[in-house]
Amino acid sequence: MVQAACVHVPPIIADEFVAAFDDRAAANLATTLTCEEVDAMAALLEIFGQPRLADVWVAIHADGDDKEDAHWVSDDDQDDAEQAGEEEEARA
Repeated sequence: MVQAACVHVPPIIADEFVAAFDDRAAANLATTLTCEEVDAMAALLEIFGQPRLADVWVAIHADGDDKEDAHWVSDDDQDDAEQAGEEEEARA
């Protein structure tokens, strides 16, 4: 792994990055990335203040993962997560 220097990213550049790699880009690209690549993308999006979009990239990527991949979610795990989300909404 290359040790990166700490850099300042001007807000306009961060905004342009987020706009370019939005939900639509995730839908088109996330499954083509390796797990390491999508983790790097998610980390940048979180640094740029977009944790929801980071989660979108990982979730879409996970849909294309195989059982041995890092982000793979079994149908049982997915059902459990959906049920937990529905229960959370019911409490709100």
